[in-house]
Amino acid sequence: MKRTVWRAGLAAIGTLTLSTAVFAQAAQPPTRAITNIGGDLYRVQDNQHYTVFLVTPEGIILGDPINPQVATWLKGELATRFPNRQVRYVLQSHHDFDHASGARVFNDTAELVGHADFNAELRKAQSSVPEFFAALDLNKNGRFEKAEMQGQFGAFLAVQDRNGDGTVTPAELYTDVMPVETTFTDRRTVTLGGKTVQLIHPGTAHAKDMAVLYFPAERVVFAVDYLPVKSLPFGFAPSTPQDVIASVRAVETLDFDTITPGHGEVGAKADVTAYRQYVEDLVAGIQEGIRAGRTVEQLQAGNMLDKYKAWPNYAMQRNQNIAEVYGILKAPAR
Repeated sequence: MKRTVWRAGLAAIGTLTLSTAVFAQAAQPPTRAITNIGGDLYRVQDNQHYTVFLVTPEGIILGDPINPQVATWLKGELATRFPNRQVRYVLQSHHDFDHASGARVFNDTAELVGHADFNAELRKAQSSVPEFFAALDLNKNGRFEKAEMQGQFGAFLAVQDRNGDGTVTPAELYTDVMPVETTFTDRRTVTLGGKTVQLIHPGTAHAKDMAVLYFPAERVVFAVDYLPVKSLPFGFAPSTPQDVIASVRAVETLDFDTITPGHGEVGAKADVTAYRQYVEDLVAGIQEGIRAGRTVEQLQAGNMLDKYKAWPNYAMQRNQNIAEVYGILKAPAR
């Protein structure tokens, strides 16, 4: 597989991810790169956030814009590397602001496309604290005060204070996310310059408006947030493990060789299956433990999931995964 890389270190605030390690990088100059995946398909890196774009004779099809700083940098890179080929489509994986911000940079030439629930989910997000930040809202008032913007996340949150009033609201977090202009429900094929990309709704894992991008000719899938490669998840909320299993299975039905996630390393189709098996093993082990009357602490002290101990974040996330799924499975049915 041919791989070429162009790197640039620009001073800007890094973007959000669910990983604690990535949040800690937020105030550091970002690592940015454009890497050829194969043929005319490329991967874009901004620290631990990634997106993709496909070059065609009639223009460029871009995945998530990530944020305005990345989008501005990328627009300049594309103009230099692929002159006279403008971005014609921006295909959003979902509404989360750490992936969907910055589309305005390309909207003079590009159609913004997302799932049919994208705009409704965006409106909800603009008035509620994101689940992955909820623990920082200590007084549960739906915003972040200065006293709550401390530690490794504080610098990131502080720069989101658009009006300078010392607090950060959900609306400020989503300032740079534009509504999509056209939508799809189950599947849509985008064709440009003889090349195609399919947007597929795999299910509701991580977000109700989730979309994966499938590049059939390149045999590549781009999936964001709910499908890590050789890595334990940082959490399942607002989904359930069963939602995740169903959404991963939807990707497994596709004919592809390579998965390029929104965070982490590129993998193979076998890695998609391995992750689904991890979630299934996690659920099965906890179900068995609950039937046997074991507590969550007893399960955490046991050897369940040992076959995944070589995965990089196993030690950090194993017990949290067990606790979260234990709580989900023990909760009374609604």
